Formats: sequence, structure tokens, C-alpha cells
Amino acid sequence: MAVLLFFSFLALAFSQNQTTEEDDWLVKGNFLISQERLPEAIELFSKRKQDFPTDSRAYFYSGMALAQMESLQLAAADLKEAVRLEPNNLSYLILYANVLVRLKHDELALETLASFSEKWNKGPLPPAWLWVLSETYIRAGDNDAGLKVLDLLGQMDPEDHLVDLNRGQVYFKQGDYEKALECVNASLARESEYNPPAYFYRGKILNQLGNTQSAKEAYIEAVNQDPENAEYLWKLGTVCLALGDNEEAVEYLERAVPGADEFPEIYYNLGRAYQASKDPTKARATLKKFQSITKTGRQKEYREIQSAELVGKGEDALDRGDLVEARKLFELAAEENPENWSAHGYLAEIALNSGSLYEAYPHLDKMEKIDPDSTTGHYLMARYWYARRDYPRACRYAEKVKEVRPSNPTLRNMLGNIYMLMGRVSEAVQEYSAAIDLDPSRPEFQRNLEAAKKRMQGN
Repeated sequence: MAVLLFFSFLALAFSQNQTTEEDDWLVKGNFLISQERLPEAIELFSKRKQDFPTDSRAYFYSGMALAQMESLQLAAADLKEAVRLEPNNLSYLILYANVLVRLKHDELALETLASFSEKWNKGPLPPAWLWVLSETYIRAGDNDAGLKVLDLLGQMDPEDHLVDLNRGQVYFKQGDYEKALECVNASLARESEYNPPAYFYRGKILNQLGNTQSAKEAYIEAVNQDPENAEYLWKLGTVCLALGDNEEAVEYLERAVPGADEFPEIYYNLGRAYQASKDPTKARATLKKFQSITKTGRQKEYREIQSAELVGKGEDALDRGDLVEARKLFELAAEENPENWSAHGYLAEIALNSGSLYEAYPHLDKMEKIDPDSTTGHYLMARYWYARRDYPRACRYAEKVKEVRPSNPTLRNMLGNIYMLMGRVSEAVQEYSAAIDLDPSRPEFQRNLEAAKKRMQGN
């Protein structure tokens, strides 16, 4: 897709209708986002979440900044909380769904969008949000809904060449090449001086239609406008090879090599180009690189798929209450793919719940290496060090979780316990009070608060 998420623009546009004189934090945070000073923005929003844990905007803008940093798991967590606090806010739902689809959770993204159906078509959303919505639908596989949003964008600005380009990309994806070509040509009719994605897609469509020479001409224009784009160079080199223009093919494919990690087929086509150019030594070396990369990639992909299936079966076993079977399946998943964070997470939690601290730590350590910023990982680490009576370490992890999850009553109660054991009684009182506010039904929270207040009075 040609759509880009201009998060700083979205933030500023959204905040213009949301701020009051008391919202200096929001104005400052959006300024930081616009300047790409994202860690500072996240720190500011985290402070707001701690001080006002029911302010949905703090979670929303924190999620926006985290998404721009590609910290998608953390972004999803914050945006989910924003949606929970304000479930009818269309902007919250759209950005949350967009992050979910970028995490490959397509079904969950579509479920999220289904919660407001086509309300976006009734009360006007700014075009920036409609672009995000169309991209989200199309990435998630609902092309019809994506096209409806593009139609609305086209009505708002009939001269926008990106609307036609995105329509063409959808029709290309559906295999309707004639309609795709019509849309891409319309995009180029509106903007030809700098529209490399449109020329690139024109080349792809013409190649599918068997017009290889015209495809080459379109690819050349795409490369002229975006000369460092490895995918454009790769496709141009490939059509040159098909046309027998072997020297040109070698030239373009050699320029594409820096992108071979993302497009390993570059090595395959370059090897074929060397063969056609009567350079067997280079051909063998290049094809060997392709075989090595693809073999490693296939093996890794297979292990990841198998491991994910085992985790799913383990989750089913947990739902049935079969803890023994679940643990066995999670262990197999971790063996199949040692980088499966979820498998280690379940095993760590099972071990912590059973009091087997020595079994929990290797999984916790692995989780931290895989994803050092995971809030769930930090929470389990806090539990581990709390059980080990290493309260300073437990405190550090628990406070990290609090920055992201200030509305978790169990966490706040545990942090109160940690503060009590460290002699920080007044802070413990604050945490117990927060836990009670968040979940008044837990009598142990009230008992803890009363004990902490008595200790304060005794001091």
C-alpha cells in the first residue's frame, strides 16, 4: 500500500479538538511527537497515566508514539486501554485496529472495526483517519470495506492521485489487472512528475498482462524517480532478463543486492543474469547465497508455525483446566522455536504459580532477551523477585509495569507490599489506596491499607 501513517499530523489534528487550557501536557506531548522526540513524549504520557489513570487520551497518545517507534506490542496494550476507557471513540478504534493488523492479528483487527461498522461513513472523520482506516481494512484482507473508504476519500478530494493508486493496488491484489491498470493510469494522469509507486505498479500490471517491454519502461521510470529502491531495481532487472537484455539485468540486480535480505529472490535472478552473461563463477556463488538464505528462511518459518500451533493447543488445554497437558505443549513449543516468547511466558507463569522459582527464571530470562520492553515480562519478573525476597529488584520491575499499567489493581497492591517491606510506608499507603479505588471488591487490599496506616501512626 502507498499509504503512510503520518502520526505527528494525526496527533496534532486530533488534539486541536480535544485540548483545553488545563491540557498543557497534551499540547507538549503532541509537539514532542511532531518533532519525533518520541521517548520524551512517551515519558510525559506515562506520567499522565500515573496521575490520571482513567484519562483515555494519555493511553491513546502514548500508543500513537509507541506505534511510531515500532514498539507495536506496547502500543497495542496502551491503545486497548484507551478503547476500554472510551469505547465509542472512532479514532481510538481505528488506530488500535491498525496496530493489531501490523502485528498480524488480522481477525482481531476486523473484530475491533466491526464494533462500529460503518459509523465512519455517517459522521465525518478527518481524511487522515480515513486513510489509516482504508489501509487497515486492506491489510486485514477486507478489500471491499477498504474500497468503500477510498471511495469516500475520493469524494472528499477528487484530484487526489493516491486514491486512484490505492484502488489500483487493491484490484491488482484481487487479480483484476485491467481495472488495476485503469486506476493506476488515472493516478499517473493526475501526478506523473513524482509518483514512483504508480509507475512500479504499472510495470507489475503490464508484466502480468504479458506486455513485458512496456513493463520495463514503467519500471525504468519508477527507478529513475526512486533510484535506491531495491524492489524496483529487482523487478526491473527481472524484466530485462526476460527480454534478453542481460547486461542491463546484471546492472540493475547488482544495485538491488543491498535489499536481498528482504527480497532474497534478488540473488536468484542475479545468478541467472550471470549465467546468461557467461559468468559461471559468479552465477554459482550467487545462486549458492540464494539457496542458503531460502533454506534458512524456510526452516525458520516452519519452526515458527509449528511452535505457534503448539502454543495454541496449550492454550486450549489451559481452557480445559488440563495444566499438565498445557505445560507439556508449551515445553514442546519452546523446544521447536526457542524464540517463542509466548511459550516461555506461559511456562514462567505456570512455574511461578506452583512456587517453582528455579524453573521460572530460565524462561523469564529468555523472555527478557527476546523482548526487553514487554510489560507482561516485567510483571512476571516483579513477581519472581518478590517471591525471592529481592525487593529492590522487584520494585524496579513493578514500577516499570506501573508506568504502562497504572490501572492494574493487583499490581498496585503488590507494589504496596514491596514498598512496605522496603520501609516506604507512605508510598505503600498510596498504592493500596489506588488498588482499592480500582477494585473495591478485594478485602485483602483494604486489610493491607489498614495495616499500612497503623504502621504510619505507630511511626
